[in-house]
Amino acid sequence: MSTRSVNDLLRAGQPRERSGSQTAGRYGFQANYGILKLVELRESGQDFRVVFDLFDDLMVLDCSHSPTEMRFYQVKSKDPGDWTCANVCSKVGQAKPRSIISRLYTHWHQFGAVVVETGMVSNAPFKLKLSDDTTTSGTHHRILGSDLHDDEIAKITKAVQDDISPVDVPAWLPRLAFIRTTLGVHGQDLVVIGRLQQHVETIDGGQGIKTSALYQTLHASIEHRTSYSEQGSNTEALILRKSLTRSDLDELIERAMNRRRGILEDWTLLQADFNTMGTGSRRQIQLKTAVIAYLRDRSAGRASVLKLSETMRLWAEAHPLEIDACATVLGLADLLRNAVSRPVDCSDIELEAASIVEAYEVSHEAA
Repeated sequence: MSTRSVNDLLRAGQPRERSGSQTAGRYGFQANYGILKLVELRESGQDFRVVFDLFDDLMVLDCSHSPTEMRFYQVKSKDPGDWTCANVCSKVGQAKPRSIISRLYTHWHQFGAVVVETGMVSNAPFKLKLSDDTTTSGTHHRILGSDLHDDEIAKITKAVQDDISPVDVPAWLPRLAFIRTTLGVHGQDLVVIGRLQQHVETIDGGQGIKTSALYQTLHASIEHRTSYSEQGSNTEALILRKSLTRSDLDELIERAMNRRRGILEDWTLLQADFNTMGTGSRRQIQLKTAVIAYLRDRSAGRASVLKLSETMRLWAEAHPLEIDACATVLGLADLLRNAVSRPVDCSDIELEAASIVEAYEVSHEAA
């Protein structure tokens, strides 16, 4: 093992360059697999940190603060068809590394023995020749590089050597895995929601929680972390912003289990106040849409939204008499909205929606 800690290696590491944008289908598959991986890791009972779309689609660290092991995964959906060695070794683009296989080898090349697994994950079967002259099929869900036939290893070695130098493919092969996930291309949300339901019932005893809402929160959280980028941020800061830990997942599940009625469930109660104020149906629909977006962005950890939420909450805590004097949620929302400065990236309707959400929740907490 390297004498340098994993954290030191990561600080000095070079995140991958991204070229082009992912399709919606590919992105959704990656996010859904990320949820399944989080659940799998939580069931192990150990600490972890999962980093989204930085060094690879997924980077899994065995500890949230002082990791000693790293795992990297490329997540690829395919419908229809299967994966052959030629597919994973084929070159795409001009910038090295140009193939799936050489990109996986890059992690071993960059970080060394602390990398315990580099995996390609897909819904599609792998059609690879094994050392006993048989060929894998859809029934093979985990294939190690060290179990491949010499002909396949020769193709992999050539693809890696074309992009990286020097190489030590034999030492890396036991840490290479081709993984077929049971997550399909179609109906992914139903599969993942079902897995979440099973997980919280088994691990947390969570009967009757709204797992569809937990799924949407997790999916939005991964979406935000995957897409997050900030020019000038160092790798250490990016890892924190683009990851979820064991404690993060515990908190999300605990919140789902202890969830009270939310503003959307009580929206009809607000409609009477909207009508009294002369707010028409069209504006009410726009506000409800903006409220849904605000709740999603806040759950996903969007920095500007969290800051706005905190500012309103702090003001409410510092002005209890003014809060108590408000007879309606919308009156309290006006008070909060006028007490803060509108962020530069926030429209008037977004600010109004934020104030309504925070006023509703402040009212609940004061009850």
